[in-house]
Amino acid sequence: MDCPVFSAILLCLGVSLASSAPVIDAPWGRVSGKDLTVAGGTASFYGYLGIPYALPPVGERRFARPQPHPGPGEGQVFNASSLGNACPQPSAFGLALETNLNEDCLTLNIYTPTTPSTSGDPYPVMVWIHGGAYYLGSAVVNTTPGRLVTQGDVIVVVIQYRLGILGFLSTADDASPGNYGLLDQNMAIRWVKDNIRAFGGDPDSITIFGESAGAGSVGLQMLSPYSKGLFSRAILQSGSPLASWSLNKSPREAVYKLANGTGCMDPGDAEPPRWVRWYSRYVDPLFLEHWTEKLHMRIVECLRGITVDKLLPFSTFVEDGFDVLAPESLPWDFVPREPAQLVLDPDYLVTNGIASRDVMHGVNNNEGISLIDLLTMAGGPDVDVDDDDIIDMLHTELRYQFEGDVSSNENAASALTDVLSFFYTQPRENGKINLQSVADIFSDISFVVPMASMLRSLSNSTATIQTLVPGSDVGSTYLYLFDHYPSSQETKLLRGMSHGSDLQYEFDDVTFSSVDTFTSVDVQLRDSFVAMVTEFAKTGNPNNAVGRQLNGTMWPEFSAADDSYLAFGPQPRVEKDLYAKRVALWLDLVPSLLNYTRGHDPTTSTPWWFQDGGRMRRRRPPRRYVNRHFWF
Repeated sequence: MDCPVFSAILLCLGVSLASSAPVIDAPWGRVSGKDLTVAGGTASFYGYLGIPYALPPVGERRFARPQPHPGPGEGQVFNASSLGNACPQPSAFGLALETNLNEDCLTLNIYTPTTPSTSGDPYPVMVWIHGGAYYLGSAVVNTTPGRLVTQGDVIVVVIQYRLGILGFLSTADDASPGNYGLLDQNMAIRWVKDNIRAFGGDPDSITIFGESAGAGSVGLQMLSPYSKGLFSRAILQSGSPLASWSLNKSPREAVYKLANGTGCMDPGDAEPPRWVRWYSRYVDPLFLEHWTEKLHMRIVECLRGITVDKLLPFSTFVEDGFDVLAPESLPWDFVPREPAQLVLDPDYLVTNGIASRDVMHGVNNNEGISLIDLLTMAGGPDVDVDDDDIIDMLHTELRYQFEGDVSSNENAASALTDVLSFFYTQPRENGKINLQSVADIFSDISFVVPMASMLRSLSNSTATIQTLVPGSDVGSTYLYLFDHYPSSQETKLLRGMSHGSDLQYEFDDVTFSSVDTFTSVDVQLRDSFVAMVTEFAKTGNPNNAVGRQLNGTMWPEFSAADDSYLAFGPQPRVEKDLYAKRVALWLDLVPSLLNYTRGHDPTTSTPWWFQDGGRMRRRRPPRRYVNRHFWF
């Protein structure tokens, strides 16, 4: 090849010749990247940024399944030296966390080591799914994985997906089935599977990982038949597909509010005329369903013509929001049944390759600080919480989780609320409720208990599989608690690892992080956390990374018989029964008491996450405590 001519071609295509990042010849097409350096360090790595894995979801592709991007074309080189657009999203608390917003945002970033693997084998691959309540976040900020790549010797891919209205609007029928954000994620993972070998990665050693709503997404990807064969491991940080905030079963009300607000539907249009109801009742039972779907098609077609800047403001006032659509709304949806049912189905787990995947699940030691921060932002540092606030919060949660039982028996609901309130708020200091109690309630119902429920279910199903088919290929499961009290919090009202604070120990550029005040202990902990998650991604067993700190003690797998976990901190240790009383309260005692009030045998109680009758509709918590689930 004539090098000067080739150089001229690259210059015409906008490729920087100053970069030593090699041009990659992938099945998708040729890609050029750039050199990067770890923040605050000297280690270098390559970045291939803003690669489109799907066509822009605009026009007829808005509110539709993603379509694969065909690549740059024969003889062309895609310039992947700059980050792509963030997906459209509203500001949070008046803060514009993302700047360049555009619907043309279905891109991914690939970060690779600069040298071939020392073993000669391809690098393990980690695919990051960001959090943000399914309506915030991107691959543009908070996601540069310099240390994961350079210290962990892995390739990291960070993906973007449609958010909020554009990613999860659903009419619960064929007009707009929803779950576009999840389908985007799945297509991005499939793109990685098909192309990562060209970047030096191992397509047979892919780990997906995420935090908060990203962890909820990881769990849903795990349980989806669409993901069969796409990845072998999963890491869920502070999030679960079994959490109440991870599913939405009442999307139509939100769609109607949006349609009314944008002029795509007149008030009252959602109510079918009397003749429609009569015809459906006496002539054609499906007529009302067809009439409703045609209404929805008109709404969706109208919404496709609304500019994105006019849609975004509605993301902040529609109470029910646009989160993940309940999976059974359509028979071909992303997962065929409730996630809580799927994790209890050994046959489904084996058939879809789920049982053989390795799983690491973790939670921070004081997730609920994020809620207290919101309260103090609104009410000042001396904000007070009284009994009515606690009762309102707990009663709302009970009505959501046990809707049928609570609605039919308000006396039982009141008694249970008193039990829960006593559990969390006693003893008191000077008659005042400790704000830590409020943080614990939020931590438990949002993160700790859903995580424990999922681990219990997976462990029981795995044990059943091994009993029925000895020698079955089942994956390993590990549980950790990020148990650290950063020195930067010495003057804080509450201390510990709040929701999202683990990200600063994982990524280079986390907004609102306290990296500038990191002590030597924090730096060492960051290195240990990076080693732990990357070792798990490589082998499915993190012990090689943490064993030295445990003085030879092994970190056991989590199982139905041995619920061990790693208390990860400056001095890690192996413990048992994470938050045992708090978990048993919600998974065992409350369901048993409800069964007792119904005259049932408490020993036959089924935890509320597994009850078919527990209609997991999105609740509307008191405004004081929730602002669009910003922290997920």
